Amino acid sequence: MNPFLPASPFVRFAGPVLLPPFAEDVAVDYGPVHGKPGASLLWRRLRPALSLRWHGQARLRRDRIPKGTRRVLWIYKGAPQIGDSLMDLSSRALLVQRGIAVDLVTDAHLAGLYRADRFFGRVFDTSDAAAPADYDLVLLDSLKGRCIEAKIGRLRTLPFATMRGVFSGPEFNRTLFSFFRMKQLLGLDTPERTLRAMAKPAMFASNEDEADADALKIPPGAVAVALGGADPVRSYAHWPDLLSGLLHATPRTPLVLLGSKNALAARDAVLARLASSSGTRIIDAVDRLTLPQTFAALERCTLAVAADGGLLHLAHAAGVPTVALFDRHIAPALRLTPANHSLPLQSPAEVSALPPEQVAAAIREALDRYAD
Repeated sequence: MNPFLPASPFVRFAGPVLLPPFAEDVAVDYGPVHGKPGASLLWRRLRPALSLRWHGQARLRRDRIPKGTRRVLWIYKGAPQIGDSLMDLSSRALLVQRGIAVDLVTDAHLAGLYRADRFFGRVFDTSDAAAPADYDLVLLDSLKGRCIEAKIGRLRTLPFATMRGVFSGPEFNRTLFSFFRMKQLLGLDTPERTLRAMAKPAMFASNEDEADADALKIPPGAVAVALGGADPVRSYAHWPDLLSGLLHATPRTPLVLLGSKNALAARDAVLARLASSSGTRIIDAVDRLTLPQTFAALERCTLAVAADGGLLHLAHAAGVPTVALFDRHIAPALRLTPANHSLPLQSPAEVSALPPEQVAAAIREALDRYAD
């Protein structure tokens, strides 16, 4: 039990909001909910229960995926971040390994990540497109409103299980949570250490995406650099100094610059600083690739350097070793697993407080450690 929670009937009722439902150890940070009013936590537990009863769903809930289940529809709604999606859905491989076919309903901006997926059969951006007769069970990501709303339309008569239930609020290692919870739902006896060793995000590229990545002609030994970021606190600001120092020590290291529109200014600063770096191959792919194309490009790199965010998790899905940069609020244990070949650095403040020399040294160490 967590020390800030009093041992009381309150804990017994609100516990599922704050505690993972399985026995395995997973990193959890209770900072985001520490000090929250007790009434708020109680409401997080009570509201879904009332909603399920109101919509006639409570009797359809299953604590486990029933034996004999062969067709599952996974509803993933309400978590808009790319990285969260890759981590939360990472355990779908366990369903397929058990002979269970699984389709996905998710938001339109995430659906494209899974169009070429080898685990999800079909991918929908609305539950209305899924035929109830095609499924034995619905798997809800959580019991938050958007997931329940997607269930109570055409799918209202189907039984369902849930990945997170009412667990919400704390930061947690989403990848390990996904694998341990799926183990519990399926009743697997897989040892914890085995799951830890295999737990990582998964993604796949189409043949067209692979061809587009081939067209970049990424040379062997390339280092991918994820520029930009939506949150300034989690975005690194010293790429020109960092990459200049790196190339001074290892002058022929090829670089692949990645990022979206919010990386354009950083890209311009890097290219201006490195203009005189003769003999260095720099591939500028900022704001030029879709996410699946970016994934395929990462597969062709030896190492990726990224602050905590979507491109970091995309690199882990691609199986690329990483140098991962974290601010003081997010411990590496909340994002990484033993399956990620990662050298993490955590700042005592914002990410940009990490000295360029320290990050460059970590890149050189990672290249020595992970290079073929």
